[in-house]
Amino acid sequence: TQQFHLDMASSILKEIEELHAFLERKDYEPYQSLSSTHQQSPAPQTVPAPIPAHPNASINTAERSVDKLGIAIEAAEQEMEAALRRTTEVHKSQLRQKEMELSELQRQLVAKDRCIDGLRDTLSTTKRTYEGRLAQLEEALGTKTAKVAELTQELRVAATARQAAETHLDRAAA
Repeated sequence: TQQFHLDMASSILKEIEELHAFLERKDYEPYQSLSSTHQQSPAPQTVPAPIPAHPNASINTAERSVDKLGIAIEAAEQEMEAALRRTTEVHKSQLRQKEMELSELQRQLVAKDRCIDGLRDTLSTTKRTYEGRLAQLEEALGTKTAKVAELTQELRVAATARQAAETHLDRAAA
């Protein structure tokens, strides 16, 4: 239909141009037909202009041509508006789809943030537990180290006493 409207508009414009040229000619005769190029017009849907009976007939033909052109322009405008509506609907649909995708990604991000917060809490609790256990072990180690030092000291004293007793026995036996 667009090609039909374009052909019609082209034909009408050509008729108007020929009418202007025809009316501006100095040798204008009211009963002469329009130029021969109009009769050879390639557009099959146009009918060659009839031989005007008087000058008003040419004007009537031009008015009909203008009306046809107006109809063709209106049809083209309606087709453009329909195409624009279709394009707008496609863009709106794509926008809704992208908004849904964005909403889903935001939901996933919030869920991952909650998961990260949970892992941080678990890590913090585990760290405090291990730090407490380490402090207990260090305290126990300190206590045992002190006990070992005390026992080592007692062992030295006992070894010294033993040595003195052996020396004293050796002297008494001798």
